[in-house]
Amino acid sequence: MAKQAIDRGTVANDGTGDNLRDGASKINDNFDEIYTLLGDGTTLTSDDVVLRTASQTLTTKTISGSSNTLTNIANSSLTNSSITLVDDSSTSATISLGETLAITGGTGVDTTVSGDSISIGLTNSGITVVDDSSTSATISLGETLSITGGTGVDTTISGDGVSISVSNIPNSALTNSGVTVVDDSSTSATISLGETLSITGGTGIDTAVSGDGVSISVSNIPNSALTNSGITLVDESSSTTTISLGESLKITGGSGIDTTISGDGVSVAVDSTIALKPATTTATGDGSTLVFTLASSGTTDSVIVFVNGTFQVPTTDYTVSGTTLTFTSPPAGSAAIVIKEF
Repeated sequence: MAKQAIDRGTVANDGTGDNLRDGASKINDNFDEIYTLLGDGTTLTSDDVVLRTASQTLTTKTISGSSNTLTNIANSSLTNSSITLVDDSSTSATISLGETLAITGGTGVDTTVSGDSISIGLTNSGITVVDDSSTSATISLGETLSITGGTGVDTTISGDGVSISVSNIPNSALTNSGVTVVDDSSTSATISLGETLSITGGTGIDTAVSGDGVSISVSNIPNSALTNSGITLVDESSSTTTISLGESLKITGGSGIDTTISGDGVSVAVDSTIALKPATTTATGDGSTLVFTLASSGTTDSVIVFVNGTFQVPTTDYTVSGTTLTFTSPPAGSAAIVIKEF
C-alpha cells in the first residue's frame, strides 16, 4: 500500500481537508502496514530491523543465495577465501579468490580449458621399441608389449619389473665366443669360451689363480734367462766394461772428487782444491778473417771470446764447432782477440 497522507486543507478550519474520521482512518492504515511489515500486525518485533543503506552487523541470519545477490565481498571478510594446492613433492601454493590458477602440462602432458572444465591429456600415448638392426615397433598405451627371450635367454615379469637371465648359451650364438692370445713372437692361439687357458710360468716365474684373478710373480731368475742382463759403461777414451746384474759397480772419485751413495742415489762432489783454469789463445783481427783455430775441440758454450776487451755473445757473435771458431762479422784490423777455452 502506498503511504496515505492526511489532507489538512489550505488554511486552518477552511473545511477543505479530511475530517477527523477520515484522517484517523489513514493513520490506522499506515500503522497497520508498518506493524504487519515489522511485526505480527499487532505487536512490533523485538529483533533488529535491517535498513537499506545503514551499516549494520547481522547475526544468526540466513540469506537465500537463490533469491539474493551479494556483491563486492572482500576476501578479508570470508572465512575461507583461497584454495591451497599441494604437489607430489609436498610443495604447496595458495590461490586467493580473484587470482588466476594456471594449470600447465609438463613433458608429454597437454591441458585445455573449455567453459568451467579442464581437460588433461597425454601428448605421447605410446612407446617405440627399436632393436639392434634398427627395426622399430610402436606400442600404444593399453596394448601389450611381449618380451621374448632368444636362445639361452629367459624373461620373467614380476609386478612392474622384467628380469632377463641368460643360461646355456652356445658359443655359436655369440658374436665373440673366445679370446686370442698372442706371444712376443706373434704366435697366436684362440681359446673358446668353456675351454681352459693354462698360464704357465717359465724359469723364475710362478703363477697362481685365486677366484677370477691370476697372480704372476718372479724370483731367482738367472741372468741367462734375461734378454738384457747387464749395463755397459763407456769412458771418454771409448773403453768399455759390462756390469752384469748381481755384480757390483764401483764408482770411485779421482783427485779432488768425492763419491757418496745414499739409498739408490750417488752423489759426486768436486773438492774445493780443484780450480778450473781455461786455456787462453790470443789473435789479432785484420778486418776480413772470420775463422780462427782453437787449441782444443770445444762447443759454443765452452768458449768465451773478447774483442778489444768487449765480451762477445755466444751464437750471436760467434759459433764453435770442434777446433774451429767462426765470427759472425770479422774483427776489425788490429783488434785484440782473446779466446778462453774451458
